[in-house]
Amino acid sequence: MADQNVSINRGGKWMRIVARILATLWFGFWVFFSIASGMEEGGKSFIYHLIGALVCAVLLLMVWFWEKVGSIIIIAFSLLFAIVYPIWAIGRLPLAAIIPTEIIMVLPLLLAGILLVLYRRQSKTAPVTPLVPDQPA
Repeated sequence: MADQNVSINRGGKWMRIVARILATLWFGFWVFFSIASGMEEGGKSFIYHLIGALVCAVLLLMVWFWEKVGSIIIIAFSLLFAIVYPIWAIGRLPLAAIIPTEIIMVLPLLLAGILLVLYRRQSKTAPVTPLVPDQPA
């Protein structure tokens, strides 16, 4: 009966791992993009791109160290970006540039946030078998 004395809360751990991997890949891509674009454009643009990279870094740190708050913030950030960016970009960029940027910027972070929320919700409600020695009947 020793096999029953383990936590059955392991099923959702993949959600946390996938969420962190997605957030880290998202961060790496956008930091690289920000620095490369800023170096190409130079001047004030470089500073603005570094600020964008800093925002990405703060979001990643929130996901890793403050999951509850971080997951809510990255979901809110994703939804805000999904609304604000097209409004800003229409007329400045072709639609063929707006749609891929939306997909690349919003979906990975939104999915990571949703997975973290689901993970937290599942880990709260999952029953845990106590680690108590078998009692004689």
